[in-house]
Amino acid sequence: CSGTTGVPRAVIMGIVSIESGGSPTACDPVNGRAANGQCNIGKGGYGMMQVTLAEARRYDPSLNGVSDRDVINKLQSDSNFNVCAGSAALQRYYNDPRSQGDYANAAVAYNGGLDALAASKSCPGYQAYQCPVYDPSVTNTPWCQYTCPYHDSVSNYITAAGGTGG
Repeated sequence: CSGTTGVPRAVIMGIVSIESGGSPTACDPVNGRAANGQCNIGKGGYGMMQVTLAEARRYDPSLNGVSDRDVINKLQSDSNFNVCAGSAALQRYYNDPRSQGDYANAAVAYNGGLDALAASKSCPGYQAYQCPVYDPSVTNTPWCQYTCPYHDSVSNYITAAGGTGG
């Protein structure tokens, strides 16, 4: 999908590695798994790029009206669809001015939403995801715990592939 979305292959490979370790049947821990081994239906992601149900439906509007279970099955059984849907979402984040033309920043938004790129209220001069101070009165998300390492990991994939990320 890098040819159709514009996302460099190194960025896609980095996100696949970080999100699922390359497993097409991966479930976001937020969702968990049922006793039968299926991913529970939830807000987290599914498959190689941990694509959410909302992102899958945004990428392919024909999935509107399709059961959540069937969309999850598609995300976990069709790796090409999963990577294309995830790459399209990543490219949307990259195109947002808050990503500043940087795929590592776009990956931060992919992981934590665009709010992760907002100016930190607890750590002036930093973006929300960079702030190690968790202040529940400011945000309900301890950004740095999850998203700081994510940004660095994607940056490392981009550098290793000889890219600039922008």
